[in-house]
Amino acid sequence: DRAFRTLARALPLLPTDDEVKARLERLAKDNDAWNTLADLYGAAADAANNAGSATAFLSEVARVRVKQGDAPAAENILQRILGIMPDNPSVREELEVLFREQHKWAELAASLEERTDPRLGYAAPEAERPGLLRELARVYQEGLAKPYEAIAAAERLRGLASEDVDTLEFLAALYESVGRWAKVVEVLTDLTAIEEDASAKIDTAKRAQRRIGEIYAGEMEFPERAIEAYQTLPDEDSATFLRNVAEGDGCDAVAFASPSAVESLRTQLGFVLWRKLFTRAKAAAIGPLTAKSLRSRGLRPIVASRATSASL
Repeated sequence: DRAFRTLARALPLLPTDDEVKARLERLAKDNDAWNTLADLYGAAADAANNAGSATAFLSEVARVRVKQGDAPAAENILQRILGIMPDNPSVREELEVLFREQHKWAELAASLEERTDPRLGYAAPEAERPGLLRELARVYQEGLAKPYEAIAAAERLRGLASEDVDTLEFLAALYESVGRWAKVVEVLTDLTAIEEDASAKIDTAKRAQRRIGEIYAGEMEFPERAIEAYQTLPDEDSATFLRNVAEGDGCDAVAFASPSAVESLRTQLGFVLWRKLFTRAKAAAIGPLTAKSLRSRGLRPIVASRATSASL
């Protein structure tokens, strides 16, 4: 006790004097006096004359409680620190570690919401938010069984990572879990247009397009659309042929018979080759919907006078 009291007089030097902290910790360990150490730090926090010193001492109390395996006590101290300095990101991260360890999913979700929503005032930098939103969506889905909240978080993630394959596949699965088939098709359609390297792109597009066909056939009962989706499934041979055509200079015009044909070629070529092809080749459309799809891709198509192949 005398040694503790002697060293306690040096506590006002914290948090800069690491030697004092180390000696106090050795004393606590050698004498199994963690509660005494926590009480000393707590008293120093109460006597501190500024918020920075108070939170530094309280952080030491929380660290001691974690060493003792007393997660609820550590959580209470960290919450007290946030009451003093609510914009302290490291304390929020420490709290989230405790929430995960205790499976306190509602509290973890609340903290992640605060760290990903700028309207709440304590949002993390934008570069850090995608990872936090992924975890938030998983917590809602797996920890709290709240699929609609998971979808909301995943949609926010989509806004920050609109061309991330894992994000879109996860979002599609969430919509599928609640039977929102039109939204599944929408997300999978976006998935077919993502820029990736050639082999990965074909695999991703195939997987998404095949699932679109299955949904149209089974869940939405639109057999015509299912047939169209299956007909536009990309394969490596046709994709290689089309890329060779786009990279060459022998193509003067490309005729499209449906909006899905537009999306299929755009998916198989990717943005760079698509632009290269149509800097020299004309695009022709059969029907107004196909023309609209081409315009949405930045082209000015020639439109057939009638919706037949012969009219081209």
